[in-house]
Amino acid sequence: MCHIVWHRSKHKLVTVAEDYTEKSFPVAVFNVGQEDGSLSTTWTTAPNILFNTLGNGAASFDVKACKKGVWVTSNRSTGNNTSLYTSMRFYTWDGICTWSSHEHTDVINGNLGAGIAITPDESQIIMKIHDNTIAIFDLTWDATKEDATPILTLNASFDSGYAAVSSINLDYAGNIVTVAGTNFGNTDTQRMSLVVYSNPTNNNTCEVPAKKSSVVTKVAASATLYTVVTNVNDVAMGEVTGNAGTYEEGATATLTAEPAIGYQFVNWTVGEETYTTNPLEIVVNSDLTVTANFEAISYTITANVNKEGYGEVTGGGAYDYNTSATLTATANEGYEFVNWSNGSKENPLTITVKGDETLTANFRAVLPESMTLNALPVVDYSATIVGTIKRAVQNGENTIVLSHEDNGTPHIYNVAHATKTVTEISQEGVNAAADGFLAISDIAVTEDGKLVACNYVHCTFTPSNTSYFYIWNDLAAAPSVWFTSQKSGNYIDAYMGYTMALKGTSQNAEVTISAFNKSNSNTRYSHLYVVDGTYSDASYKYSRDNAALHPNTLGKNTYELNASPLAAGKWILDGELTSPIEFVEQNAVAIDTYTALNSDVLGKKYNGATYLANYNEHHLMVAPYANGEGYLAGVKVVDIVDGFAAATELTTNTDLATAENATAAAATAVVDAEGKLTIHLFSDAKVYTFTQKEQGPTTALDNTTVAPQVQKIIRDGQVLIIRDGKTFNMMGQEVR
Repeated sequence: MCHIVWHRSKHKLVTVAEDYTEKSFPVAVFNVGQEDGSLSTTWTTAPNILFNTLGNGAASFDVKACKKGVWVTSNRSTGNNTSLYTSMRFYTWDGICTWSSHEHTDVINGNLGAGIAITPDESQIIMKIHDNTIAIFDLTWDATKEDATPILTLNASFDSGYAAVSSINLDYAGNIVTVAGTNFGNTDTQRMSLVVYSNPTNNNTCEVPAKKSSVVTKVAASATLYTVVTNVNDVAMGEVTGNAGTYEEGATATLTAEPAIGYQFVNWTVGEETYTTNPLEIVVNSDLTVTANFEAISYTITANVNKEGYGEVTGGGAYDYNTSATLTATANEGYEFVNWSNGSKENPLTITVKGDETLTANFRAVLPESMTLNALPVVDYSATIVGTIKRAVQNGENTIVLSHEDNGTPHIYNVAHATKTVTEISQEGVNAAADGFLAISDIAVTEDGKLVACNYVHCTFTPSNTSYFYIWNDLAAAPSVWFTSQKSGNYIDAYMGYTMALKGTSQNAEVTISAFNKSNSNTRYSHLYVVDGTYSDASYKYSRDNAALHPNTLGKNTYELNASPLAAGKWILDGELTSPIEFVEQNAVAIDTYTALNSDVLGKKYNGATYLANYNEHHLMVAPYANGEGYLAGVKVVDIVDGFAAATELTTNTDLATAENATAAAATAVVDAEGKLTIHLFSDAKVYTFTQKEQGPTTALDNTTVAPQVQKIIRDGQVLIIRDGKTFNMMGQEVR
């Protein structure tokens, strides 16, 4: 129950509440006596009158009764006096509404706090009408209306000093007594206050506190009221805040234009006048309609291409906020569109403009279906390379080769193709293999050209089963321990480190090593981090941590990583060049992600010895392949730039002329500064080289068997051969 009042002459008790008997904000009228003042009759129902005041909905009410009916006020701020939620209504005793403030906004346009009072003779109503203003209205009745219909005429008004007035009454001297304040806060300045005002004098001033002997002098209405209405040119672009509503003549209205995101304020229009200041302060001397005008902000869509000459893009320029921009990428001859820098492959691409944005159309060269490569003479390093080739990685123009003897003893060699020399790289300080595991199982090269290696262990968290990672800061010197780890795919009983791949530099790198879980026969991997040259245990990951990175249900065979890192530091996962590595089953033709490839592309012996190279915006995978008898037959070149599902095998002339009984092989690829591709295929310490470069003499030159008429010179640190008036390098290429 929000408020209660008793009307003495009608002998009725009147209440207003938020909820009662399924009515919204009802007024309940209880008979409390007879008209002669007696209480001899017993009332059988209560309340005796109950009517709905829907439209007076608010959290606070006030109710005042008079001879003709009931006044109900609602807590409404200035400008929020509407048909659904009014500041004040009058209801006859039959519950008929005959007056509503929303139809008289020129008189009342708000009543924050809902306070109202009626003088004892019912000739005046006192209430707060807007801002801090309390008004005194003369109350008369429209004799032309059948139902009691009030007429309110402003008599006087004054500034109460308070925005919210929750209760108004009159004392015996006729002074106005209010309960007012901003809220129910705990500070002295925010507590509700009991304030007494003397009835206004002729100059509309009050004495506070009022004296009981103060003389109440009726004054004529001195204020003329005008209405300020606010609009916007487009409600989606912004809004106006401030006090629209009723103002006394000469008062100042302050309005603020608030643009929505993506829009900006332009100006105000008031009749024929325009204003650009915001907030706007305007003196009210007539009814005003004030319109805030907004406009969309213009943003720039910049369209680029990844490389000049590959193609062009149209559609860039200036666009208004929330409009559409359409970009079209057109490839030049010999090139094709790949995608946009935001990842979309739509072309044309339509975007909704929300701000300045730069989009790049990525083009790439179209590779021919076939590639003719020149085969250089085979170089036999069997006298210097010991063991079976396990891995070959490219390091600039040179190749680093890892081989294993039958007993697992590792050897690492640096093969300099330009000089046809082989140098064994020191392994001094590398821990010996234990229990049949490998002291060095795999190698890779960091982006800053450092050789790194790992061992193969059975990880059970004992010191003898630690994973070691070595680094050669100088290939001519001994290695040092890069970092160590005892992490495994499932923390226990895992064979780990058989293969390795990495991306990043020697100071900041991500290293992935394969791991096989002995207890449940599922593949695992460990993902390790080096940060500022130090192993970071906090960022360690393994396959069970995140199944989305790689499932651990590939089967019961041993798995290994299928490729060493790209020069750009990317890895393969499900056809995408990203992290982490795709796992490939040993001794298997293919797994599901490779079904688009020819069944013998990876071969049965060489799937762990593939290599990747960036070539004309494409990603080529070179892999040894086997003949029908399972022996080395050549090298395949596959374009995997669009993933394995769309892998394209290039037709090349890299088949070997004769089958060799090779037991293992490894391939590498390198693209030089001129964009020419060179492939090296290592098998049984023999190197088959295929290149796009134009060649000199078809016979290989070896500085140990030059004829007398051949002159050997050294120029710029390079060994050159002069024969028949022409100069060739040690690769047989003519040098000018």
